[in-house]
Amino acid sequence: MDLAERRDAGGARHPWETARVRAVERIVQGLRLVAPRVLDVGCCDGYLVTELKQSLGFGDVLAQDTELSEALIRDLSRPGVAFVRDLRDAERSEGAVNASPFQAELVLLLDVLEHVERPTELLRSLLRDHVAPGARLVITVP
Repeated sequence: MDLAERRDAGGARHPWETARVRAVERIVQGLRLVAPRVLDVGCCDGYLVTELKQSLGFGDVLAQDTELSEALIRDLSRPGVAFVRDLRDAERSEGAVNASPFQAELVLLLDVLEHVERPTELLRSLLRDHVAPGARLVITVP
């Protein structure tokens, strides 16, 4: 789902989105993580990660997407779930996620790498700056 296709909060989600949540939920359940801190890179409107937080009991969540507007960041952020346009903004965010830098035990890169000009650099940067020791990465590509 592209942010340009975002519906108002009360609208029904596309069947692909709901099926995707269930598929990723099964993958993450298999990791047997307990209340992990989660980084969702390329989160779009955060639907997937907020659904997973509710169903799987995630700890703090940091959701990042380069297309998020300041208004949308304010609208989407809630206690335990902070949204940012740039991961460098995480340290300045108003949400409950104020670790400096945010260290995730679970990183979601769902249909993201194919949009990145230098995916190896992105992965190195995430590993260096935002991934806790022993963390798990869940990566999907089309």
